[in-house]
Amino acid sequence: VSTQSTWAYERVQQLALAIEDQSSLELESSPEGKRWNQQLLIDCFFSAIGGGDLPGNGTILLNQNAQYKAPVYPNDTITTIGEVIKVQKDKRIVTMRFPYTNQKGEEVLVVESSMMVPSTKL
Repeated sequence: VSTQSTWAYERVQQLALAIEDQSSLELESSPEGKRWNQQLLIDCFFSAIGGGDLPGNGTILLNQNAQYKAPVYPNDTITTIGEVIKVQKDKRIVTMRFPYTNQKGEEVLVVESSMMVPSTKL
């Protein structure tokens, strides 16, 4: 399962307003003259894949570990491909790994998530 999206600065502003985040890293220019995207925004990819596609509706997130490896800037195109790395069928728990890369092929984020899935999904 994979997904791809380009994050415009307006989306960053909307998220910052929604969660009342006033961090200057996201809302002002960085020392390099670029704005950083909120990592939470990029992390939202997980919900689209984990809850929507694989395993799907009814999935309950149990644990998530995110390693941020590089900044993501407005208008970067981010791609992630989810891979199942462990299945505990008796407990209905699936562990997946989501490496996120930008349009240059640079890894910007790696998320590993454990989820309880509906019995109909195993």
